[in-house]
Amino acid sequence: ADDPYEFTVTARSTLGQARAAVTIPVVIVEETVPAVSISPRTGTLQADASFKVNEQDDLVLDGSCSSSSATLQWSVNPAIDVGETSAFPLGFDGLVFKLLGGSGILREDVVYTFSLTCSSGGTVGRAEILIYVNPGPRGECQACRVGTQGNGRACDT
Repeated sequence: ADDPYEFTVTARSTLGQARAAVTIPVVIVEETVPAVSISPRTGTLQADASFKVNEQDDLVLDGSCSSSSATLQWSVNPAIDVGETSAFPLGFDGLVFKLLGGSGILREDVVYTFSLTCSSGGTVGRAEILIYVNPGPRGECQACRVGTQGNGRACDT
């Protein structure tokens, strides 16, 4: 095994009264870390770089990993209920992740971090994407059609 390099970082207050130091060992390896990326098929890019999706729409994420022989794993934070397996028709270990819309798994007004981990030859690459669930419309919905009854309109709530 290669000997680790040691990096020491020292921090002190501007007055020089408080001081702290930490040393971290770092081992340099020659293995290539897999390059990983995630691209959403659904949703709208927001100013904070998250993607807004509607709860009733399918969430589909395309992953990529530079190693064709890698082990893949999708994860979500905060944790979601994965017991309802029918809501995840493609599972959690492929390049494409799909969560069926309207499943009630994701809560509105919550920002989720979806991650794809790609493990190959003892190295691990990881990509993340932020998904925000758009709150649905609020209040009463009324559909009206023009008719000949009463005031000329027939409405259903």
